[in-house]
Amino acid sequence: MSSNADPLVFMTINGRHDSHPSLQETQNNKFFSPFVAVCYTLNWIVGTGFLVLPWAFVQGGFVLTSLVLVIAYLTSNLAKDYLLEGLARAEAVVPKERDEDSLIARLIGESDSDARTEDSSVPLIVGDRLFEVRDLVRIFLGDKIAYSFTLLLAGVITSSLTSFTIFFSSSLVSNFPLVNHTVDFRIYTAIFASIVVPMSCVELTDQKYIQLTLTGGRVIMFILMISTVFLFPGDFSDSSASGDLSILVEATGSIGASNRLFNFSGFSRMFPIVIYAFCATLGIPGISHAVKDKKQLAGIFQSVFLICVIVYSIMGASVGWMIGDNVEVQSNLNWANFRGGTGTRTEDGKWENVAWWAAGISHYVRLFPALDVVSAFPLIAIALGNNYLVSVFGKSGTKILKENIKMRVLFRLLASMPPIVCAFVFQKVGSIVDSCGTLMILLSFGFPALIWIYSGITRKTHYSTVCTSSLSLAIAVFSGALLLFAYLVVSLIFSKQ
Repeated sequence: MSSNADPLVFMTINGRHDSHPSLQETQNNKFFSPFVAVCYTLNWIVGTGFLVLPWAFVQGGFVLTSLVLVIAYLTSNLAKDYLLEGLARAEAVVPKERDEDSLIARLIGESDSDARTEDSSVPLIVGDRLFEVRDLVRIFLGDKIAYSFTLLLAGVITSSLTSFTIFFSSSLVSNFPLVNHTVDFRIYTAIFASIVVPMSCVELTDQKYIQLTLTGGRVIMFILMISTVFLFPGDFSDSSASGDLSILVEATGSIGASNRLFNFSGFSRMFPIVIYAFCATLGIPGISHAVKDKKQLAGIFQSVFLICVIVYSIMGASVGWMIGDNVEVQSNLNWANFRGGTGTRTEDGKWENVAWWAAGISHYVRLFPALDVVSAFPLIAIALGNNYLVSVFGKSGTKILKENIKMRVLFRLLASMPPIVCAFVFQKVGSIVDSCGTLMILLSFGFPALIWIYSGITRKTHYSTVCTSSLSLAIAVFSGALLLFAYLVVSLIFSKQ
């Protein structure tokens, strides 16, 4: 049993569930409006995984990948409802004030799941207290499963931060080569560490304007990538397999894998990437906690998922179709030779006299993801470090987190440094995205469904829908996530042999 919750975070690993004192001291302008909440959620989802989507379309086939995107959207939206209902139910079953050391509590063996619920006909709603996914797992599924969930979540977060580091370094190596690839990569990784590690030691709640700016930057990047690949197809002709409409009538034979509508042999490579591009489920509790009007939560997250499935489908299919088999895993690198139809080619194959605006687009598309992860990395590292601290110090963790700056910085360093080291070792993001996407199937779909099943309260919540009233559907979602996880693990093992 526990008392107070962690400060506002997006993806955390904690075991606490009362409002954090420092959050109560913040002013009303610290709360998110629906627009700001949408931007934060978009920034959480649209990290670096979206750049791999064109490659995923090539691997899985355009129709099959589009269908998987739609299924991922529908399932993510359902998982969101499961979590919101779980948050509302946790608010009802966990008393707001409780003396954990009282003799009565010890005698009756009171637990979170046995706590009383309010007797009211008013639908349950997410309250002011912060319950993270790990809290919901502990409250409704027990401590043992919560420990396993914590380890799984820690691995996924560290892997995600490692992929951010690799994206930054590989982007700069491609744009600004210095000595050789290995040396350059390590130099840029060291530069990245010198920026993001100090940023990870500051507070989270003062980044609103940075996040809004990055949302605008992502919109610009999407527009540039989609428009330029159609307006200037000749700039990508050297690496493009085909843009021929014969794809619609021929799916095998001489046409490559990129020109297949359905490529089931590439499913195990495509599917984890699509899942990784929708991994917002774990950020829902923290963002919900920061939204002032809790009744708008379902609409906020549903809007984000809808935006994502539309943009992902357009960008992934467009870039993958036009560039074809030679699309880079990190697709923005295909803009290295973008020239907007201008310039002249030299004998050694390089382009000269490229228009300034075309060179600007080339650099923006290739470098923006690097700038993007500079702010995304600390966002997650702060959460991980804070929760390492409260996990180690238990009940006193909240007080230490608030008052002991040195200890807070120490644990944030412990959260931010391992991904840097991993990036030095791996230097490639593909296998990391595969692993994260595979694990995200359980974290984003399996656990929310399981939480909903075991938190079953007959009283409705404000977020109840026709789908969330079906126990059989929740069981099907959990079972499907488990089966897909097992299939992808086996596929990854055999692909390494």
